[in-house]
Amino acid sequence: MNTFAPFKVPGFEQFKVPGFDFNAVFDIQRRNIEALTAAGQTFAQGMQTVAQRQGEIARQSMEQFQGLLSNAAPTGQVEDTIIKQADLVKAAYEKNVSNARELQDIVSKVTNEASDILSRRVVASLDEIKAVAQPKKVSERTVKAA
Repeated sequence: MNTFAPFKVPGFEQFKVPGFDFNAVFDIQRRNIEALTAAGQTFAQGMQTVAQRQGEIARQSMEQFQGLLSNAAPTGQVEDTIIKQADLVKAAYEKNVSNARELQDIVSKVTNEASDILSRRVVASLDEIKAVAQPKKVSERTVKAA
């Protein structure tokens, strides 16, 4: 998505260097900004997903805690109550570990996506800069001049 229109800097013509295309450099920088914007949007959307999931996890944890309180009340022998409570605490712990891993996976995926956007742009930008910096062949200049 091209959100930035090509632009010319007023009065910049006086700084022209033969054989060097400053407009190409501005276009490269425009694409760099677009990539930064895309990476930022990807990261922001991912963090929004994390925040929503954290809210869901908090709600589920409260429900689980309420269930733990109602199911953990002593009902008979002490040994049975201890075993029941230990099983409930173990299940709650395992669920919390699972939730933490899920959130970690989401954050890792989002970070990788955003860094991939930036990495691809850096490589492309370096290739573009190299192409702009290379002197044009005499035949190319002759054809363009004609």
